[in-house]
Amino acid sequence: MKAGAGLLVGALALILVGCPQDVNPLPEGDAGAADSGQGSDAGQPPDAGEVPDAGARCGDGHTDPGEVCDGPDLGGATCAQVGAGNGNLACTSDCKHFDLSGCQACTPVCGARECGLEPVCNSSCGECGVDESCSADGQCLPSCALGSYRCTSDGFGYQACGPNDALGIQDLGPRVGCADGATCAENLAQPCERARCVPADVMVVMDRSSGTSLNATWSWMREALVAGMAGRDHEVRFGLREFPAAACEAGRTEALLRDAAQALGAQMTPPGQEGSVPLFKALSGLEGSFTPGQDAQAVLLITAGDETCDPADEVVRQAARLFRMGVRVYALGVTTRANQALLERVAQAGGTSHAYGATDSAGLSAALRAIFEDLGACANPTPMVAAGYYHACRLVNGVVACWGRDYDGRLSPPAGVYTHISAGTDNACGVLESGDLRCWGRNQNGQSIAPSGIFTQVAGGDSHFCGLKLDGTVACWGNDDAGQATPPAGTVFKQVAAAGFYSCGIQAADDQVACWGSGARLSGTFRQIDGGSFSMCGIATDGSLACAGLSDTPVVGTFLQVSAGADHACAVRDDLELVCWGLNHWGQSDAPAGPFVAVDVNNAYTCAARPDGEVECWGEGGNGQTTPPP
Repeated sequence: MKAGAGLLVGALALILVGCPQDVNPLPEGDAGAADSGQGSDAGQPPDAGEVPDAGARCGDGHTDPGEVCDGPDLGGATCAQVGAGNGNLACTSDCKHFDLSGCQACTPVCGARECGLEPVCNSSCGECGVDESCSADGQCLPSCALGSYRCTSDGFGYQACGPNDALGIQDLGPRVGCADGATCAENLAQPCERARCVPADVMVVMDRSSGTSLNATWSWMREALVAGMAGRDHEVRFGLREFPAAACEAGRTEALLRDAAQALGAQMTPPGQEGSVPLFKALSGLEGSFTPGQDAQAVLLITAGDETCDPADEVVRQAARLFRMGVRVYALGVTTRANQALLERVAQAGGTSHAYGATDSAGLSAALRAIFEDLGACANPTPMVAAGYYHACRLVNGVVACWGRDYDGRLSPPAGVYTHISAGTDNACGVLESGDLRCWGRNQNGQSIAPSGIFTQVAGGDSHFCGLKLDGTVACWGNDDAGQATPPAGTVFKQVAAAGFYSCGIQAADDQVACWGSGARLSGTFRQIDGGSFSMCGIATDGSLACAGLSDTPVVGTFLQVSAGADHACAVRDDLELVCWGLNHWGQSDAPAGPFVAVDVNNAYTCAARPDGEVECWGEGGNGQTTPPP
């Protein structure tokens, strides 16, 4: 070799230090394990003893088995991926190595980035902590778990977790204020710990795919849904979206409106032939239907199938997006084909803890009641009746009217808007919208002198009353000869009932009945009870009837409300028909045909209210107590 040529080779070697011209990438990066192509014979034909891979055809422009690359086909590799900075990667002529002569050393430029890949060399700028996420602009920001929330510092609002699409992370959203001044409670399924129900907004997202046509699912689903909505639509704004409209698309969205149950029911479209179930599309774009940062807003997703159009994770993330803005997502499967595991994930991310399932009308009705109660949505004001000894009262749309024997002012309730009433033997009491009590009528035992406080319910006995306070404790007043006006201190109840010489309540802790005074007793778990002079009846937690102190056995069925008198009782069945049993010498057990929504009995007569507030009474009516005004 000439001296000048040697100097030129040396100079080139210095220029290319740190950037070898051809590298054979190995699984463990072991340069010592490279074949002879790594040395001076790189690019030369194989030795006589080397057998080429039978599938390799170097030079055809396609990477075959046994080849690292072939001409322009680099298998997607780049300079950065093989650790050679940036620039233009190429392939050696033997198809066994990458040619790095076009690559240049790269210096990462992170700047203000704390994490993620920087754009120049595609190199990492660092990792975030355990409770942090890397944003799109490379900042480590606090992260959270889908479905979680945190109370705000003022104690009257919360922030919910969901995808922050602007930053590309998962974090807590803007403040959601608790409705009606309620406080926020950490680590509960419902963030806002409400003392009373609130008006709500509910968007019903309803599956009408071909799967809902099997076993008459769509028919009973629609009927139960409309009925459940109708019981709340005076107080709740309902909207509707159906899916699919065509293939993998959701239908139009009907805006949230009050008193909309019947109208939305008429718009529900029977299932067609579409077999797709686009759950992600069904939940997408609903954000504009709600007010950001407002409490008591929800989506009710009802489906018969599984996501068939988009990745399941997208459904979950969309539920979390809604929860982040304060909209809770309830998920309900109505067939055995519904993917309950996915619906559980949707419910968790949507802030509602668990999904519901129903395969018939009764199951769906029960699920709807549980969902609306969990949300805190108010039910329509239900008409009430209260039967005293010789007088009766009704409560319709907040207004109380009384009839019968006019003595001691028992037919003259104080002015005000009422939410609950009950009658004693010669008087009556009611709960005002403010929670204050008002009583009127006879007062020989102090039964018409109501205590101060905020109450949710009142119950009348012979000459005493009991009221359920906002905190669940009970206060009683009036005659206490048998201890009937001395409730157990500190016990929290869900409902209270007052009878002849005793009182009882359903304990909040276990749904069992605790009583004080002298009278009948019930054993078991209950959701509503009522007492007469010597008897007590209740609706058990499974909807069945149970009584003590009545000789007749209660009828079989599922019931909504019961009232017990001295010798007879009546109950509203779940189909709104009325069933009565016991003594009938005045016709007090001859119930007319329904529908009825409330009933109250006294010793020899019965009064019941229809859904529109009309009251009918039957039995002994010598003092006008069975003749309500129009």
